[in-house]
Amino acid sequence: MKFIPSRELRLRTNKVFEDLKEEEEIIVTQNGLPIALMIPIDESSLNETLNSWKSIKIKSAVRELRESAVNKETKISDTKKIIYHTFIRKYIKTAIN
Repeated sequence: MKFIPSRELRLRTNKVFEDLKEEEEIIVTQNGLPIALMIPIDESSLNETLNSWKSIKIKSAVRELRESAVNKETKISDTKKIIYHTFIRKYIKTAIN
């Protein structure tokens, strides 16, 4: 895993893209803090990669909602409703974009 400042990405874009072909991933930083993850993909794996990423985002959202429900002592049935509505909103937003 390689870390690069956003300035390097802006000034040496072609070099960064060449490095990306060799690296598993590149973390872009701004003021020393991570702001983006770059991973190599090709046309044949684009849909699979995007679907995997969406799945990860949904699982993360569900986990956050469950933790929030536990902290607020929300009933399980309420938690399921919240998860369902959040998932539907995110799914519709993703489908539109």
